[in-house]
Amino acid sequence: GGRGQAVVLKPEDLAETFAKCSKEAEMSFGRGEVFIESFLAKARHIEVQVMGDGKQCVHLFERDCSVQLRKQKVVEIAPGREMSAKLRERICGSAVKLCQSVGYANAGTVEFLVDGDLTNGDASFYFLELNPRIQVEHTITEEVTGIDLVAMQIRIAGGESLSSLGLQQDLFQLDGFAIQVRVGLQPGGGGTVANYKEPAGVRVETAVKQGNVAVTDYDPMIAKLIVRGSTFAEALQKANAAVSGFVVEGLKINSDFLLRLLTHPDLVAGGVHTTWVEDNKLHVPVKKAPAGGTGPEQGPVDVASPFP
Repeated sequence: GGRGQAVVLKPEDLAETFAKCSKEAEMSFGRGEVFIESFLAKARHIEVQVMGDGKQCVHLFERDCSVQLRKQKVVEIAPGREMSAKLRERICGSAVKLCQSVGYANAGTVEFLVDGDLTNGDASFYFLELNPRIQVEHTITEEVTGIDLVAMQIRIAGGESLSSLGLQQDLFQLDGFAIQVRVGLQPGGGGTVANYKEPAGVRVETAVKQGNVAVTDYDPMIAKLIVRGSTFAEALQKANAAVSGFVVEGLKINSDFLLRLLTHPDLVAGGVHTTWVEDNKLHVPVKKAPAGGTGPEQGPVDVASPFP
């Protein structure tokens, strides 16, 4: 996610930036072709869950994955809470049309960037990619639809059809809101898990347990915490409680960072865009003044940020 991409704000920087991206593409994939597209400064990252059997395709609504750090998803929400019915119909309809045109047979995610407010039914949106697999954040779609996506994917691979599985578009309904947070190691935060405790009543997906050794050489994510509420406010409250109640002693995890996001007025009040975290420096830990100190108040300092 995010590799091989660069933003060009000045015409004189185009040639050098293009060459850099092309070199990275050639080193990674053996081909140096790259493409140019419009840069959306404050976009919303909306993705659509699809399921196809090779003949027909259905969607299971959208997820808002706009809370990101350096183009990596941190907090995911389903459905898009301000999404107008018209915009939902347009985006989800486009995803289904794309998949049906190629005879898609699998679970998948069609990802888009929305330029503008989700309440605007006529907002412009742009295709990013189709991930032909189960996504990390499929969990929240399962929570708000009641459909086991992994089971459906396996059964379709075994030759069953959407109709035989009862996956009919007009029967799908949304039930409340779901939030997933990605718990990750901070830089240098690996070690041996001395104590592990999951929050009660929370769906936790992880391989971590007491005695495990976690390293930071690869993907730093160690767990996903998934909650659902009848309203977004209820789901958000449960997400806060889940992060606060998740105990992994022996490792340095990004709990403080996640709580800064989940309690921020912008997220509480409405949707945020894909560079919101960096724009507000929410990934930069705040250095607190020593207890009883008389020195000047300390602000954010540039230190290694937690990587979700």
